[in-house]
Amino acid sequence: MSAQPPRIAEHLLRFILRTPDRDFILGDLAEQYRQTVMARGGRFRASLWYWKQVAQSIPPMWQRGRTTRVGEGKPLGHSSKGQGMDSIRHDIRFTLRQLRRNTGFALTVIITLALGIGANTAIFSVVRSTLLQPLPYPDSEELVYLTSRLAQADIPATHVASPDFADIQRSVLGLEVAAVSETVVLPLTVETRSETVVISRTSWNFFNVLGVPPVIGRTFNVADGYPVIQTDWRPLPLILSYGVWQTWFSGDADIIGRNVRINGRPAEVIGVMPQSFAVHLPPVANIGSNIDVWWPSRVDYSTGPRDARFLRVIGRIDVATRPIEVSQALTALAARLRAEHSTHAEMGQEFDIRGLHDGVVGPVRGTLIVFLGAVGFVLLISCANVANLIMARGSARGSELAVRTALGADGGRIVRQVLTESAVLSVMGGAVGVALAVGGIRILEVLRPPDLPRIADISMDLRVLAFTMVATLLATVLYGVAPAIQYARLGTSRIAGDRTTTGSRRQRRIQATLAGGEVALSIVLLTGAALMVRSFREMQRVPLGFDTERLVTFQTNTLTACPWIDGSFQCTLRDIEREVERSVAELPGVRSAGAVFPLPMNGVYDRIANYTPDALRDDENARREAYFRTASPSYFETMGIELLAGRMMERPDDDTTVAVVMVDQTLARSEWPDENPVGKKLAIFGWGFDRSDAYEVIGVVERVPQWDHRDQRPTIYLPREFYRSIEVSIAVRTAGSPTNLASDIRRALNSVSPALPIEFVQMQDLVAASLAPTRFVLTLLTVFSGMALVLAATGLYGVLAFTVRQRTKEIGIRMAFGAMSANVVRDVMKRGLTIAGVGALIGLGGALALGGLLEHHLFGVTSTDPISLLATVVVVLAVAALASYVPARRAASVDPLVALRTE
Repeated sequence: MSAQPPRIAEHLLRFILRTPDRDFILGDLAEQYRQTVMARGGRFRASLWYWKQVAQSIPPMWQRGRTTRVGEGKPLGHSSKGQGMDSIRHDIRFTLRQLRRNTGFALTVIITLALGIGANTAIFSVVRSTLLQPLPYPDSEELVYLTSRLAQADIPATHVASPDFADIQRSVLGLEVAAVSETVVLPLTVETRSETVVISRTSWNFFNVLGVPPVIGRTFNVADGYPVIQTDWRPLPLILSYGVWQTWFSGDADIIGRNVRINGRPAEVIGVMPQSFAVHLPPVANIGSNIDVWWPSRVDYSTGPRDARFLRVIGRIDVATRPIEVSQALTALAARLRAEHSTHAEMGQEFDIRGLHDGVVGPVRGTLIVFLGAVGFVLLISCANVANLIMARGSARGSELAVRTALGADGGRIVRQVLTESAVLSVMGGAVGVALAVGGIRILEVLRPPDLPRIADISMDLRVLAFTMVATLLATVLYGVAPAIQYARLGTSRIAGDRTTTGSRRQRRIQATLAGGEVALSIVLLTGAALMVRSFREMQRVPLGFDTERLVTFQTNTLTACPWIDGSFQCTLRDIEREVERSVAELPGVRSAGAVFPLPMNGVYDRIANYTPDALRDDENARREAYFRTASPSYFETMGIELLAGRMMERPDDDTTVAVVMVDQTLARSEWPDENPVGKKLAIFGWGFDRSDAYEVIGVVERVPQWDHRDQRPTIYLPREFYRSIEVSIAVRTAGSPTNLASDIRRALNSVSPALPIEFVQMQDLVAASLAPTRFVLTLLTVFSGMALVLAATGLYGVLAFTVRQRTKEIGIRMAFGAMSANVVRDVMKRGLTIAGVGALIGLGGALALGGLLEHHLFGVTSTDPISLLATVVVVLAVAALASYVPARRAASVDPLVALRTE
């Protein structure tokens, strides 16, 4: 019996080879196998040779069908690397020629893909810089943020009292903590130049905890933070930001030891922080990253009231300490403080600790995830649209595919060519998308809301480009596979003479499914945009409580007008403030001027005190929190705040021997819902307001929010003499346009003291800033939902146009037998609206889920707001009807004779 090749190898080779001369090739290989056995004297060597032929006969997908006869140089199916590359280059050149012939198709696909890829790249840049990148500090994962939680007051997080901070320093092992107070705006004087700067007061070890060294000089040490009395003559040690060093001192390398003045007090520069340094704290800290100067808080933290919580506390956990151990130690400390201090026991105070990074990005995480999902939807809709375009184009290429199949190209070869075309289009779309993303990032920087952290760090780096490449590859797969398979089937069906049929019906089903999916995704995005539009309108309808028309405000620091003599300031702040107010009120064109601190909606300062009706003074559980503002009598008239009951403040009310207050309508309704608040008594605690005799309510005014429209905490107004802050805002109401008033106000302040700084703040800008987070979400969702709607409408139009072309003969026959144009229009539009309706029903489920993610952005509406849902469905169906009408009219205009001749 003659030697036979290995049975398994022979069967495998029979399966691999799909050419007509397969049996001839197998016979030839069997003969060579027997000759090898005879020549080399062994089946083993012959079997190895045969298996080698099998391995070399397994072609790559893009070389499938390339065979050579045995004896013609290379074994069957062999493809060298060079031949493979040549074939790929051939496919790319062929693709480029095809796209040049179909410029309109190519541009449509590239732009569609660019919109999806560009939007994803831009938002991913924001997500990466905000959520994914660690904070720019060494070993930033060890950094934490601490807050106090008052369970009885139902307040989720607040700051830490200074004695509590001192207890944490002493009692919690493995945790080094540092404190920072709220920022203040004070004048920095260098020789004859004096301008306001943003200053942050910190504990001496603040920079040590962050782990960031200065670029020159040193940071604070223990001696810098040693407690001193208010009149201490020692110069304040200052650390400058890189920006102040460059702009104020021209980057002078000899800046260390330079003498300057802060708020009139002597100060000395000891260090400069790096250019990249910024303070990143959670939004609850209410401290921005744009700090110009730091100085140490030279106070004894162990003293002070336990209910004055104003320190923002960060910490670094030692590498040898587990976070759970620190958390347990803080819990034990809180329990001890509740046992020792009634202020803690009555309020149920606990300490909360969380990672600093999580605290910084946590409030915006949900928003950014919504944006990332939104642009993901846009990319999916883009891919579905492109897939529909390519499949519709495939019907026009049926003859070409049939010819290629007849010349020997199998399904794998056609699939490879179509995927190559998809890849080329994706690369072009990705390149354009990157350019769009760069522009989109610039727009995001302009639109950025104040609560979006680290937006200045957004950039297009290698990781973002890698994401773009992945998105491009994903797009290629998403929209390329289905058309590729359809193309392969189309070529086979045409060569077999099947022209109408199951393939076309299958293709129409696929296209209808893709179009319905586009509608569903667009419904989700449009509902989110509709909810934000409704919320924004509700916010704008809420009364501000004051009139922004012809209203100008500016801030100054009265202490700068006081001379520093023998280690103390020599002035009376009340007299300086009244002189400023009087000089501005007497300017031509000014109707009135009034002083206040803090200015409402200022975005920086809040002042919160505890209060209770006087009858409940001794019941600490009855205490509630309220904002307080100190105002001059003319403030309310100047701001346009309406008096609802009682009377306004008068100048004699500045006498601190008589305790009077005004309250807003929120507090009045809360404490005396069915009574007249005028004449009622309030006890106020903290900030030096504690006194044996109660404060008498003399008037009730409109509610004016402290931060934004969501802020429902009540407000108490006291005369300025009860809390004479060195910083004061002056509101100015003009009779006409306030355009040229700034220079007059500067001259008025110079007449009081040339040292008085001035910082203008437009109330309209503050109101706009309070709406910025909502406007940011609204703008992006509107843009993305608009893109989605246009793409979905285009996709639906493409499906129906394709259907009309496929059914031209059928429509012609129907019209030849008397079918009316109206019936044809109705049938086509019915199909389009059916697809849109099914997609809308599916999309409503996703819309409800998105509404839940947007819950904290909504105001005055719920996530299931029926008006928003109904409006979205109506808009989508209206657009779908319009997209359906054009192909329907085209179908109705078909000439029966022309249609019957098309085949």
